[in-house]
Amino acid sequence: MPTMLHGGFDPSADGRNDTPWTKLATIAEHLEAGEPLPPYLAQWLGAAIQYADEDTDELLRRLGLGKAGRGKPGRWTAEHAYRLGQAVCQHEDMGASPDAAIMAVLGDYEAQNDGEAPSRSTLQRWRDEYRAAHAEANRP
Repeated sequence: MPTMLHGGFDPSADGRNDTPWTKLATIAEHLEAGEPLPPYLAQWLGAAIQYADEDTDELLRRLGLGKAGRGKPGRWTAEHAYRLGQAVCQHEDMGASPDAAIMAVLGDYEAQNDGEAPSRSTLQRWRDEYRAAHAEANRP
């Protein structure tokens, strides 16, 4: 189920690094005003809902509001999916092969996060989702 985005796709949108509660407040403001959500917020919320698979605790974790469950450290949030999918696409857009782009992002992430990183297949899925969201947002 692809996340539907309205308006232009702006990967450098202001507010992308806001706290989860600030993002939710911004979403509420747009909904109350009857305005479309900024693409980064639509993607963040849509991915969290999709991957929570109707599990309330998982939804909260993916939104960055819940605690990691017992035996579930390192759960990946919608923010991880967006940022890392975007990073893989940026490497590819600069001429790296898909495999080289994924390996570069994995290496960078592991170096900055004590060796813990998502799996290669997870990065591939996030890249594909990022590309699909970008294509949907830029459809005429």
